[in-house]
Amino acid sequence: MSGAMPILPAQLVGNELLFRALRSRAELDDKRRAFLLRNDERDTGLSVKYNCSSDDCENEFNKTYGVLSLIANQVANSGLGLNVIPDEANHANITGVPHQDDDFNRAMFIAGQLSSFALTVREGLRKRT
Repeated sequence: MSGAMPILPAQLVGNELLFRALRSRAELDDKRRAFLLRNDERDTGLSVKYNCSSDDCENEFNKTYGVLSLIANQVANSGLGLNVIPDEANHANITGVPHQDDDFNRAMFIAGQLSSFALTVREGLRKRT
């Protein structure tokens, strides 16, 4: 059936590679900032791409400062109470992360833990033309 929505798993818990775009210079300078909830993520969780390339992740934005990667099972098995919930064939949200305005200490702790798991795929300013 053409155009049918694929059946998504309830959670990503395996070796799926997750990508998070660095959207500001501050996120490039301090990778923990990349794992703080952005205001538009408060209701959904940290936005990550999966089942795609790091270039696909960056192509969503006009300007990026790099890409970080995580493995879904590192997040799911971190002991932090986080889940990786797919909502599209190549997009998921890491849930369980508080916004820094709601619980600054926990938000920073989780951001620090996630950044310690993350690998840098690419660094530096990239503008889409």
